[in-house]
Amino acid sequence: MEMEKYENKIEFPARQNRPRLKEAATPSEIREHAIEIEIWQEGIGKVTETRNKHREEARRLQLLFKEDCLRELGIHDNLKADDAYELAWRHGHSDGFTSLYNYLSELAPLIRE
Repeated sequence: MEMEKYENKIEFPARQNRPRLKEAATPSEIREHAIEIEIWQEGIGKVTETRNKHREEARRLQLLFKEDCLRELGIHDNLKADDAYELAWRHGHSDGFTSLYNYLSELAPLIRE
């Protein structure tokens, strides 16, 4: 399987730190800080939107990967395919799709009818 097909192309945005107001700030520094907070809040909305898009794409790619794996291994219509996939997921997903596929390919012969 070509694993590049399942790479998330949407970059996960970096965390935006909230601007801090220093102690004993002058009135002009307080006004500047209020403007910085407004700008920061607008940025947070964009970051949240991008994170949500990234997560949605990750879910879509995971489902596509699962479907493709089960078909390629000839177990897509097997009643135990979901259980085998979940077991492979628990053991291999943290190492990436290749590891997950390897675990599943080892389990597939055990559930074929």
